[in-house]
Amino acid sequence: MSSQSRVFKSTHLGRCAVAASAVVLLACGGGCTALSSLGLPGASGPHRLTKTADDMREVAGLPDELPRELTKGVLAEYVIEPGDVLIAEAANFNSPIRFANGDQTVKPDGTMTLGKYGRVVAAGKTVPELQAEVQSLVESQTEEAPGPIIVRLLGWESKVFYVLGEVNSPGAYPYSGRETVLDAIIAAGDLTDRANRHNIILSRPSAPDDCRTVLPICYNQIVQLGDSSSNYQILPGDRVFVASMTFWDDIRQSFCPRRFENCPGCAPQQVPCYMTLSGTDGPTCSRIGPCEPRISRPQRTGPNHSERMTRDSRTKERR
Repeated sequence: MSSQSRVFKSTHLGRCAVAASAVVLLACGGGCTALSSLGLPGASGPHRLTKTADDMREVAGLPDELPRELTKGVLAEYVIEPGDVLIAEAANFNSPIRFANGDQTVKPDGTMTLGKYGRVVAAGKTVPELQAEVQSLVESQTEEAPGPIIVRLLGWESKVFYVLGEVNSPGAYPYSGRETVLDAIIAAGDLTDRANRHNIILSRPSAPDDCRTVLPICYNQIVQLGDSSSNYQILPGDRVFVASMTFWDDIRQSFCPRRFENCPGCAPQQVPCYMTLSGTDGPTCSRIGPCEPRISRPQRTGPNHSERMTRDSRTKERR
């Protein structure tokens, strides 16, 4: 290697080192709000995806059968658990049957009290199953026909979902049945400044010897494009996890933004429904179909373009 080449190489490496140092100093001085954004071992509480979770996120894709924002489903018949609030009462207003306890929270042992009629195990049963058992219990202790007994579910406190990681209020949240991933993140106070919007996952509880469900969440596509592909409907027990933005994640996403435009499984092409088209009467806003990306590039004009077109046509004629 010549001395000139060695000088050039050392100068180039020196400039790269200076540029990298400048980036680190600027990040720490202005953009880094905590040590965890530097990806350092001494950082306080970084939330990172495990390698297993990251690998599963990469291969999961977007399963078609799962309910989403625009295709929500309903749960199977509700199963009572401790913490749920129930009420048992006679259907007829004039019935002599009275349960003095009124609204009842199912106890940790899974039971509820029916006053003088004793206790009944409610956990693990559906509401119709519990109602039939209460009806049978009351009839066995009443000489006259008590009439129909109804059991109603007033509060489903046992069903929750979790939002963890880089959100402003991580924790468990009550489940109502209509939440999506976006609803869950908003309920947790939205993302923090240190959140990595390209590393969000939804995981579902599964048995110890069962397969795992870890799904990628395309946050930017959900909130900016209205793409519901990964805005899944939340189910009881779901975990939404938001990873921290480390220093190196920030560098990669800043210098290679196109690599992170689509998270795993997102729609490969985003097509607008409306476009401004030029016409004889001026520009008009028209709707185009989802499978008709009528995005036409402007025609090139000018003397240089005309000369090049003429030269290309002559070359083709000679061939």
